Amino acid sequence: MSDEPPPRRITLGGVAVDLASRRSVFELVGDRLGSAGPEPVLLVASANLHHVGTFRPAGPDGGFFERSSHHWLVLLDGAPLVHRAQRLTGTSWPLLAGSDLLPAILEIAAGAGAPVGFLGGDVALGPALAAVCTRRWPALEVSGHWAPSADDLADDDRADALATEIGRAAPVLLVVGLGKPRQERWLERFATVAGIRVGLAFGAAAE
Repeated sequence: MSDEPPPRRITLGGVAVDLASRRSVFELVGDRLGSAGPEPVLLVASANLHHVGTFRPAGPDGGFFERSSHHWLVLLDGAPLVHRAQRLTGTSWPLLAGSDLLPAILEIAAGAGAPVGFLGGDVALGPALAAVCTRRWPALEVSGHWAPSADDLADDDRADALATEIGRAAPVLLVVGLGKPRQERWLERFATVAGIRVGLAFGAAAE
């Protein structure tokens, strides 16, 4: 059993964030990827000043993470927030950028035999992602890459059909890069339909 403390949730700028070490993040992700149990989906977001502005209490997405039916892990991805968290807690916390975490998480997925899918970007990104994954993580299974248009995402029927299509491809880990707050909203609404265990709202980290 790990002696790593679990993430600690605090509020910065009225928005929930989780203070965590890299090791604790990888352990949480690895545990969920390797589990077939009924635990809630683990969704991971990155918090910077843009994130705080997007999910501020007075905005349309205020209280988004507190209302969620899923388990969201909201990581510090901006130096101002890291410094603020240190002042509030008296403890140093690492900056956990999605682009830095993603390669290690894909390594964990490969080791767990957990297929990965990618949502976002343009159509041309798909073959490039598959080639990189094959070269760096030969054991990693890529379920697919989906590049919906803004109109596809805005249309309820097409959005539902996309989530169902992803579910049929059966990724266990889904990397979502649709921009804030669209990627967080998509995961909140469709993670269960897509059948994933872990969703990463990591913006352009895969590009």
